This record gives sequence, structure tokens and C-alpha cells, in this order.
Amino acid sequence: MNRIIEIKTFGEISGITSKSYAHRAIFCAAIAKGKSIIEISDLSKDIEASINVIKSLGVEVIKR
Repeated sequence: MNRIIEIKTFGEISGITSKSYAHRAIFCAAIAKGKSIIEISDLSKDIEASINVIKSLGVEVIKR
């Protein structure tokens, strides 16, 4: 499945709660310009690992 991603200055995506979607959102936010806000209700070890990967690449992550 291919998706076209258009460059916009602001956007919002509502998705189905799923670990695999959370990983995709984390990596998409990491390569996006500007600030991204992702709300994840359950931070599993897998999701924490993805967050640590993008942090190791220099992406700032703030958990609230």
C-alpha cells in the first residue's frame, strides 16, 4: 500500500489504537518538520524502544 504525504504546516490524524500505528506515528513525527504531538495511552517496551531510537538520532522527545 502506498501513501502520498503532502507537506503542510499543520495537520491532525486520528487513528485506531494499535502498537503498530504508534510505531509508525513516532517515526513519521521524527521526520516531520516542526513539532508533533502524539498521544499514546500505553507505552509498551516496544514503543519505548522506538522512542529511544529516534532520541538516539537527535530527535527531542518530551513525555508528559
